[in-house]
Amino acid sequence: PEAVAADLIAENIENAHLAERAEWLGRVDELTGLYVHRYFQETFQKELAEAKTHHRPLSLIMADIDHFKTYNDRYGHIAGDLVLKQVAHLLQEGAHPAEICCRYGGEEFSIILPGQTKREALHRAETLRRGVEEQPFVLRRDTTHVTLSMGVATFPGDGDSKETLLRGVDTFLYRAKREGRNRVCGG
Repeated sequence: PEAVAADLIAENIENAHLAERAEWLGRVDELTGLYVHRYFQETFQKELAEAKTHHRPLSLIMADIDHFKTYNDRYGHIAGDLVLKQVAHLLQEGAHPAEICCRYGGEEFSIILPGQTKREALHRAETLRRGVEEQPFVLRRDTTHVTLSMGVATFPGDGDSKETLLRGVDTFLYRAKREGRNRVCGG
């Protein structure tokens, strides 16, 4: 009976660990270690509701790796994955504890900045952009640099719904690309 009870306890512990791992994998991108797109959507909606309730700003940064396809084409997809991992690490390392870093999809990243004004968010984006630009990336024995184009949108000035804010941040991101890449646009 004691052996059976011990086996049952061990099995329950193992099942709990498996359930915890499955929940983590559902929220975190395995390649980059950042939150996944679905988690971003849910969290952004929740943070926006909080911002409306408490009459405080909420900013959003959207970042895209400039010319990402060239890293894959020139160095291979393994090197492209390395670029994604390193950029994600730099964004996460440079983020403040309250900021929520996510992999939006492909080579795009999003950062939710609760309580931050447009000015503060533009400053944060520029600091993060510069941090990535200054970091050397070694790909197949070549040292190169990676740059980001970034857009910044803020509630309430750029919109009051998830959809208008996402549209706004996307517009600013594409403006940064049109204006030469490796820059932050937000107004």
